[in-house]
Amino acid sequence: MPPGALFLSDVGRQTLQNIVKTLIPQWRDGFHTFQLDSIPLILDNQDIFCITATGEGKSALFAIPILVHKEIFKNRISYPEFLDPIRQESVGIVVTPTKGLSNNIVKELQDQFRITAFAYTCENIAEKAWAGLNVDKEIADCQYEIICVDPEHLRAPSWIKISDSPKFRKNVIFCCAEEAHVIDEWGLDFRPHFRHIGSFFRGWLPSMKSIFAITATMQPGSPFESVCLSLGFSGPKFHLRAIEKEESTATCT
Repeated sequence: MPPGALFLSDVGRQTLQNIVKTLIPQWRDGFHTFQLDSIPLILDNQDIFCITATGEGKSALFAIPILVHKEIFKNRISYPEFLDPIRQESVGIVVTPTKGLSNNIVKELQDQFRITAFAYTCENIAEKAWAGLNVDKEIADCQYEIICVDPEHLRAPSWIKISDSPKFRKNVIFCCAEEAHVIDEWGLDFRPHFRHIGSFFRGWLPSMKSIFAITATMQPGSPFESVCLSLGFSGPKFHLRAIEKEESTATCT
């Protein structure tokens, strides 16, 4: 297989399963079906809307792409067909509606997957400052593999500066909108910055990355179309994965 092989291919899926068996032995049954349908697309820089119930292992969509990049970069000779898209210090951005969710995601990533993560909340930023640390520089230098951040902070000058860092830009592999249904529910009312998540993802960061959304509660029709429009989901690069349905691909118009 030539360099730049797709993770969505049969070889790619088998490679993912082998990596997970090695790195996460407690997953005796391997991937859930929706995980194995979605994670290869994230690794192939596709855009996805994942609609699945709470408790279905959605955190794997954050964790596994990071672990795969680390494993392949560390053992490059074993994965020659997948070297082209691999980042040395891969980074993911997860936008969350609440600081509680951010902190929970960070704890789960650290406890279950040993991933270095940071919840970019006012309290955690202040704690870093009290310790004499510049968390913005730490993020720009890719010292955290996943950063959870609210949409209000994304509009701040600090995040514009972070997104201008050549090292950070080089290593971003995905951007995720968690609890994506609130983009429509809250973005039209008391938290308008939710409407600008997509513009940050697409306007301030390199195009070679996956943008995906996750929710367990998405009303069909106008609310769904509104979220797709806000995140720029359209065309052949966009895929819908819903646990209630067979594997499907959809285009928002």
